[in-house]
Amino acid sequence: MPRGGLVHAACRVGALRVQPAIEAAAELTVTTAPRGRGPVKAWQPFGRALLHHMNRLEAKGTPLLAASSHVAPAEDLLYWSNLRPRRPEELPTDLFFRAPASMPALERHALELCRRKGGRTLDIGAGAGSHVLALTGLGLEAEGVDVCPEAVEVMHRRGVKAQKASIWELKDLRKYSTLLLMMNSIGI
Repeated sequence: MPRGGLVHAACRVGALRVQPAIEAAAELTVTTAPRGRGPVKAWQPFGRALLHHMNRLEAKGTPLLAASSHVAPAEDLLYWSNLRPRRPEELPTDLFFRAPASMPALERHALELCRRKGGRTLDIGAGAGSHVLALTGLGLEAEGVDVCPEAVEVMHRRGVKAQKASIWELKDLRKYSTLLLMMNSIGI
């Protein structure tokens, strides 16, 4: 089979499996609960880390739209991927509060593509909303969506238009000219 056929077949098979996997992820819980509080949603540690970092930024008087390099770093988040399933990677929490100048070239390029396209952009799995802030700073209409309520709270506190929802719960994506998925959004 030609290489293109394999890729196409993989895409079709993947598309069939994505939605159930995402719906299952929305119900994912951590079986070993911290300090006897009962099971938690898989994204709750991430949300707590974002809120903790946001509170530290506000306490230091750091502008909420700026990169947070002025604040002592919070604890790193541990991130497991399929690339190294037995060894987690560490992600500094301030990574989610970056200004465009601190973003890698690939992310800045994606933001530039959004600017060239124009129209409305929806950042899916927006986290702390840094990409939405960068896009609105370029004069675009942009908003974020995340399943993590703490992430949505952080975005609102940063002045980002955001809603708590899964991509599968959104009613009409046709009003957006661009759907932006950065940094392992929606678990794909």
